[in-house]
Amino acid sequence: MKVLIIDDNKLLTETMTSFLELKKVQCRVAINGKDGLDCILKERFDFVLLDLSMPGVSGYSIYTHLKKTNMLRLNRVIIITGNRLFDSDIREMMHSGVQRIIKKPFSLMDLYNEMIKISSLPTKQTIHV
Repeated sequence: MKVLIIDDNKLLTETMTSFLELKKVQCRVAINGKDGLDCILKERFDFVLLDLSMPGVSGYSIYTHLKKTNMLRLNRVIIITGNRLFDSDIREMMHSGVQRIIKKPFSLMDLYNEMIKISSLPTKQTIHV
């Protein structure tokens, strides 16, 4: 499994990478939205773990770009955020193709288990939480 982690929190990305690599997951990290979007456009990942709040190009901007270019359904995006989201935002994101929305702080094992569960589904299918 190949995962792109887009988050500006270096400690979190290092912790996630260490844990996921123990589970034999190949990780690539982008510490800002611009680099993250570049990675998505150039490479194929099984999952994109996307923080919404980053300076510069935000995760929300990446989400919006992927949605507008119809690339959201081609990428298994899991939103990881500490932000409070309105129910309407959650419904919109899930309806447009986001696989999960996980609130910080979260369990790395729970994240990994969700990735395993999602990866067993056909690519275009999403689970609504």
